[in-house]
Amino acid sequence: MRVILRWCANVLAILLVMYVLPGVQSSSVLALLAAAVVLAVFNTSVRSLFRLLVLPLNVLTLGLFTFVVNLALIEILDWVLDTLQLGSLWWALLLALALSVVTPIVNIALSSRKTRTGR
Repeated sequence: MRVILRWCANVLAILLVMYVLPGVQSSSVLALLAAAVVLAVFNTSVRSLFRLLVLPLNVLTLGLFTFVVNLALIEILDWVLDTLQLGSLWWALLLALALSVVTPIVNIALSSRKTRTGR
């Protein structure tokens, strides 16, 4: 259930950024859902490896290098999926920033729900 909620949060974040920023576009809603699925797969597999590799830089920058890891994942997502168009690196950075803001909020909401239900 938590995976589906995180996936929905990624869809909403990408959709919000597409609505607000003209440089992030998708060809269809189905393409947006595919982008969210690929992003979820990246977040569970590739992101962990990236974060481990850049751990010393992340410690030196007090966690700010996480944005660079997210930006790299967004750029890889743009490269893998032709249906998601990012106008420039700056639009990708704003998308990565939006996802960096939404993801912890969803994690906090899911963890507080978990403690309330006792699971």
